[in-house]
Amino acid sequence: MRSLYINASIYQQKATKFSVLDGHFDAFYEGLPDGTFDEVIDLNHDTVLPGFNDSHGHFLGLMYIQRQISLDGVSTLKGVQEKIAKEQTLVRASHFNELGFETNALLDRDTLDGLRADIPVLVLRVCGHILMANSKATAMIEAAVGLKQPNEKFDFARGIFYEEAISEALKVFLDPSQDAIEDDLKAGEALCFEQGITSFQTDDFVTYPVPYERIIKAYEALSDTLKIRIQQQCHLNTLALLDDFLAKGYAHARYGRTVMGPSKLLVDGSLGGKTAAMHAPYVNTENKGILNFDQATLEAYITRLNAADMDLSWHAIGDRASAVILNAIEAVPLRQTHRHALIHAQLTGQAEITKMQRLNVGAMIQPIFLDDDIPILKRTLGAKASDTYLFKTLYDTVPTALSTDAPIVPLSPLRNIYTAVTRKSIKHPSVGPHLKDQALSIEEAIDGYTKGGAYFMRDDQLGALKPGYKADFTVIKQLDLTDIESFLTAKVVMTTVHGERVFERSSA
Repeated sequence: MRSLYINASIYQQKATKFSVLDGHFDAFYEGLPDGTFDEVIDLNHDTVLPGFNDSHGHFLGLMYIQRQISLDGVSTLKGVQEKIAKEQTLVRASHFNELGFETNALLDRDTLDGLRADIPVLVLRVCGHILMANSKATAMIEAAVGLKQPNEKFDFARGIFYEEAISEALKVFLDPSQDAIEDDLKAGEALCFEQGITSFQTDDFVTYPVPYERIIKAYEALSDTLKIRIQQQCHLNTLALLDDFLAKGYAHARYGRTVMGPSKLLVDGSLGGKTAAMHAPYVNTENKGILNFDQATLEAYITRLNAADMDLSWHAIGDRASAVILNAIEAVPLRQTHRHALIHAQLTGQAEITKMQRLNVGAMIQPIFLDDDIPILKRTLGAKASDTYLFKTLYDTVPTALSTDAPIVPLSPLRNIYTAVTRKSIKHPSVGPHLKDQALSIEEAIDGYTKGGAYFMRDDQLGALKPGYKADFTVIKQLDLTDIESFLTAKVVMTTVHGERVFERSSA
């Protein structure tokens, strides 16, 4: 089918019309188009951008998180109690943030017991790196799971679990079937299309505490159903799991538009939870965060990945986490064709960025994290705050892509671009911008959300509106590419993947 789109405001083009043939952009026209067309679609002068490519998030988690009680914006114990009062058998809540809470503290087991002691209560911190449990839930975890004290990853006395101990704890409560996982994937796709997202690079293997192959089998079953482009960031948190994955031939496996992509590891924690691994302690503490892997273990991972021609996309928020990853990459003979990346890199300083450039290690950044982090940077990091969120430096220095880490934060690319350009918090508008000289231009942010993501997916036909490229694009109403404020009110009205219109917003 040959389709003609007319009356379009096309990103980085003088043309106002374009045609799509067999899933690819055919031609762009300033004047009259040539040839015949099977259909003509009037875009009413709305803006056409390449389809957004979220370079890191949790696609399977988009629906998982929606079934939890959101504590976003809840600032009092009474407010939490009201939110969880109607639950009958199990409370699962998320997006708790102690930094805006009346107690300025995590909800430990005693506090949660005071709110609900009759049924298990589980509360996930907004960063996703800390789980809080009441006594009933903690007792069930302690009885069922082989976690032994002392361990920095959990504290039964307080009902607090960190990092990979969270997955161990959740095994007691969650065991979704493959059918349920497939339903979540299909629903998550619809959410992405509403936001103009046509490609998603996702860490799904630890969304639920189930064998990673159950996730792969769900994608395989949907190989003819899912239309979104998926690259799995394969989260295999032990060498034994990685060896199993490789031995079974899953590296680079494809299921429709889904591909098994790079390795993913959580090398450290989060800023808000003060578990990001830092060179210097957090302000007024001796705490330097949690480093989940030592350099020798990371080197063993990289050796195996090199042999399998796999890239790595590893979580590193703290500067010490970035340093240990870069040291490991440097210690192992470098695969010249690699497209390695640090996910987040928000506290990665100039010294680490210089090394990233030398090793050609890219970055997958989340400007929208500034929405929550701006108010806490100086009081949490002190002088180090001025050496954080160096996104312009990263963009100018190494391959850089934008992402949200949704559902940790909202999925919206437009809000994310707004934060990248303004360096301001939408939630805390009275707080000034953080390091304004590290702002991206609107064009740089869009390119990071399109071309940047395509680079890490190793797809040289994605990310641009050009003849011959895959026809993945989004149409946005009331978007002014010269006015960043319009990004907060503009609406996606159409999303197209491989020439197929997969979302159209009703005009009603």
